This record gives sequence, structure tokens and C-alpha cells, in this order.
Amino acid sequence: MIVGEDTESPRTMRISTRAVRGAAWVAGVALVGLVAGSVSLGAAYGGWHGIPRSRGPAELLRDSIASLDRQTATLRIVAGLDSQSERRDSLPSYATGSGSGSVDTLLHRAQELSANLEQVAVKLHSDADRVARTPSIMPTAGWLTSQFSLSRFHPILHKWLPHLGIDVAAPYGTTVVAPAAGRVVRAGVASGYGFVMEIDHGGGIVTKYGHLSRFLVREGQQVVRGQAIAEVGNSGLATGPHLHYEVHVGGTIVDPLTYVLPSTIPDPVRQNEHEGSAPED
Repeated sequence: MIVGEDTESPRTMRISTRAVRGAAWVAGVALVGLVAGSVSLGAAYGGWHGIPRSRGPAELLRDSIASLDRQTATLRIVAGLDSQSERRDSLPSYATGSGSGSVDTLLHRAQELSANLEQVAVKLHSDADRVARTPSIMPTAGWLTSQFSLSRFHPILHKWLPHLGIDVAAPYGTTVVAPAAGRVVRAGVASGYGFVMEIDHGGGIVTKYGHLSRFLVREGQQVVRGQAIAEVGNSGLATGPHLHYEVHVGGTIVDPLTYVLPSTIPDPVRQNEHEGSAPED
């Protein structure tokens, strides 16, 4: 029914169901053709004018490797290795975005990145192991009664002698801990030291503990930082219970306090070395 102006009479028309279906089919085909044409035109126009289009596997691989390249450079800096920035000019075009690069080129660069990451892992592991094996804490809590000195009046022998270590006075049986990871290379008796222990931390660093009362680990045993290794005593030449602690670096005895982080020194140890009447060796 077609209704016109108010002055016109309505008109009635009859259309068969077959005709409606045929018209719908023709319209659908026309719509599909229009969409397909638009997509083809967009793809062609995008190829000419830089409109984004779907990327192939090679392009995706290029982007992934470029991202890994940047991250590897950062990790090398963190690990203390050269960032290999001098190789930038020789990198394939994928690294600068000026080309897609062949698959063979991308795979070759992936192998290079794998070798770089392995080098970073080895370096970080080595650094972590070195830090773990570097003495950094006081072996026991107590009072620092005698510091490292090239000339000190010995309280028992009554003469001036080098004191190549520090003395930390503590109650008999106080726990002594390893200041770093290492291997116990000596646990026995030595003249003047009484019961003595030595730990080899690698890298030429050896720590020594004298006047002990008891060993808590044995020779050849691996220890870690903070592990109980012995107990304070007064064996050897000592006026009372205390720990004599030495640090040897490359065969030379150095001041142990240079291998103790300030925040790890117990408060009593911060006391003046002449405070009180704590025992010495």
C-alpha cells in the first residue's frame, strides 16, 4: 500500500514472496562485492601510502629480535659488560627499522643474541658468587677490645708486637659465624692461637679465628655466610674469652674491619676499644 498526500487516494500493489527473496539475494551479492572491492583498494592504497597491513612471519620475527637486542644491551650494562654499541653500525637493517631483513639474517642475529645472553648469565653468576664469598659481617657479637695494629703492647708477653687482627670479647661459648661462603681448610690447634680455624673464601681471601672453645664444622666442609662455625673460648694465649679474627688477602694480612659492612657491626662492638676491662690476647 502506497499512501501519498492527503489529497491522493492510497494505492495497493501486490509483490510475490519469490520476488522479495530474489531482490534480497541481488542486494546481498552487491554488498559483498562492495566490501571486497573496498578491502582490495585499502590494501593496495596501504601498500603505497603506509597504511598498516597484516605483517608476515619475517616481520614479526624481526620485531621480536629487535626487542631482544635492546634488552640484551641493557642486561650487558647491568652485568658490567660492554654494551656492544660500537657494533650498531654493522647490524642488519632490521635493527634500525629500515628494512625487514632475510630470515637467514634474522636467525643469525638470534644466535648472536643467545650467545650474548649466555655471557651475561655467566657474568652475573660469577659476580653473585664473588659477593657471597667476600667477608662482610662481624663473626661474633661482643666488644672490640683490640684493633689491627703494626705495634701493640702484648698484655701477656709484655712487649710491643704487631697485632694483625682484631679482638672481640664475648662470653664463653658465644657463637662464631662465617662472614662469607667458603671452605674450612683448617680446624685444629696452633701455638698462641689455641683452637684455631681457617676458611678459604676463594679469590685469595682466607679468614682466621683464634682462641676458640669448640668447632661446629669440620675441615673440608663448605659453609655459607652467617652459618655457625665455632664458639668463643680462651684457648691459647688469652686473658679471657674472646675471638681473635684475621683476614688474609693474597697472602697479606689486612685490617678485618675493612671487610665488615658498618651496618653489620653489633652495637657492643662499636664501643670504644678501651672501654671496660675486656680480655685480650
